[in-house]
Amino acid sequence: MEQEDLTYLNEFEHSLRQELLRYCTEKKLLNGQLYQVEELDEKWHIEMPYYCADAVPEIAKYPHSSIVWAAYVGMGYAAVWDDSWNTKKDINLYQMIRDTKDYDHIDEAVVETIIGLDPKGEEVRLLTEVMIACANTALTRIHKEEIEPQSKMAFYVYARCITVFFSLGVALELKRRGYLYQKMKISDLN
Repeated sequence: MEQEDLTYLNEFEHSLRQELLRYCTEKKLLNGQLYQVEELDEKWHIEMPYYCADAVPEIAKYPHSSIVWAAYVGMGYAAVWDDSWNTKKDINLYQMIRDTKDYDHIDEAVVETIIGLDPKGEEVRLLTEVMIACANTALTRIHKEEIEPQSKMAFYVYARCITVFFSLGVALELKRRGYLYQKMKISDLN
């Protein structure tokens, strides 16, 4: 990949991440920080091809879902990390989440089964509203880029987009569980 393409993709990812972070913070679902868990980022990097195998064929008919399901997967990973990481870290978490119901119902599988929220509750209503708005933002940005559909660059932009959504999902669930994100210096521990 050319350096200018890599620079473009990095800038696209960074600006989308900042825009979604700002929006979720305005909605009080985040506090201006994207919580990061290195283990989950590594796991996503390994398992993202499985997600793409299910999601990419759905882009044309269901573009919102093919993007936003990655956020729900991130929420599911965060829940597993918090609840049972030691016993589940070696399995394919994406496939486990998907197979809880099926690909078309990843949102329900995560929200209802893995996290255990009331599907008719206010928390789920707000989350759904925010996820739809975030997907709209991402799709609008992708369309404005005027990238040739089904090109290599279109796939790379999509991959960056779902990575942002995965990270967003992890942050949303960890924030919901009461985690506080504070950067520390090693010298602070001494």
